[in-house]
Amino acid sequence: MNSLEITFDYHYHGRIENFLLNYKYVKDIIFTDKVTVKLLLEDEEIEEFKKAILNITAGSAEIKLIGKEYVFVEERENG
Repeated sequence: MNSLEITFDYHYHGRIENFLLNYKYVKDIIFTDKVTVKLLLEDEEIEEFKKAILNITAGSAEIKLIGKEYVFVEERENG
């Protein structure tokens, strides 16, 4: 998976937090003078994700691709 970091003004936090409910691998949210969210995305999710974040923030968000991370996902049986 791809590790990404997005940084944006507090003004957009509520809308982005709501948008991130669609993504299950949010690793961390850091509050300083701005908000930084660290998350993991599949390759095929990146471009659509970037477009949506830039749309929400009127192009002001900073999006960094940090690198690849490997994640173990345990499958559960129904029942």
